[in-house]
Amino acid sequence: GTRMNARSASANCGTWVKALADAVGKLAAYAPPDSAISATNLATLAMTLRTNNDSVAAKDTDLDGAQRARFAIFFAGEDCLQVKFQAVKNAVKGQYGQDSPQFAEVKGIKW
Repeated sequence: GTRMNARSASANCGTWVKALADAVGKLAAYAPPDSAISATNLATLAMTLRTNNDSVAAKDTDLDGAQRARFAIFFAGEDCLQVKFQAVKNAVKGQYGQDSPQFAEVKGIKW
């Protein structure tokens, strides 16, 4: 999905920054006018990207679990919302009748 693509792209960027830092780190005469692009700062940036990517991966796992739990509330088992919605509709239909205004109020609601 989109989260996996973003995580993969971020990991690739981290790998590319590390490769760049390693390459310029081997250049004895490399002395950029901006210290932000020095070999040391690029190596630090690569490490920061890796740490942040690892952090996102851990949080993504937590998010996946939370989404599965939320999905279960909506759709899984006899106590899910989908079943409850249908039970309410059936109860209103049984109590007031299929052609009643009361049933008309609930029958069009999703589920």
